[in-house]
Amino acid sequence: FKKAGFVSLTTFQKMIRGELNEEEYFLEFESEWKTIGEIVPKRRTYVHNTVDRLGGETDIYNASLWGSIQHTGLYFFLKILNPEYEIVLRSLWPFFEHVGLGGDASIGRGFFQITEEEVDDFGTQGDAKRFITLSLYSPTQDEVNVFSQNKDSTWYQLELRKGRVGGKLYVTNHFLKQPVVMFQEGSSFPIVDGKSNFGCLQLVKNVETVPHKVYQYGYAFPIYSLL
Repeated sequence: FKKAGFVSLTTFQKMIRGELNEEEYFLEFESEWKTIGEIVPKRRTYVHNTVDRLGGETDIYNASLWGSIQHTGLYFFLKILNPEYEIVLRSLWPFFEHVGLGGDASIGRGFFQITEEEVDDFGTQGDAKRFITLSLYSPTQDEVNVFSQNKDSTWYQLELRKGRVGGKLYVTNHFLKQPVVMFQEGSSFPIVDGKSNFGCLQLVKNVETVPHKVYQYGYAFPIYSLL
């Protein structure tokens, strides 16, 4: 069950409240997936060709594209801990609406509209035994030590994050960021006593030609679970 990539909101809420265990979910999985399977993102492969304008040779390659059906969206939770950053975040949203995300923006892909909805607080640790992260998570060394001692209560998948510094108009010879191995969204871990925040910032670029240090955000967005 740790590899079930998508569940309904109702199922997720039942599981973190301890009202539904893995065995019970297994019995409901087939009927639930008939609905969820119709709306989850799907990978499609397209054939492209390249042309050497000097020699005239051509070549064919495949490219993948993730997409979903109409009237669905990409949803994320945002908790603002420092009010000073709220104005910065709100200035980014219309910018990304205008320029889009991902490739092929010139042919209309990657554009979207942002809507906001207030949600209830996700609560505190209380009697929780573990947490599920809704964001990519880069643990501190003391957190890794706790997870290593509780392997039977640790469920995760890894993801390698890497990328470039700056945008299309930023010119530098040192544009590659240091790769970081992180826990994927949906990974689950035991509670670390005495901590309410999990994760850290990872330094991924620090050279003289870049005007400031660049960090990879690695703090977990924890949802506490009684299971």
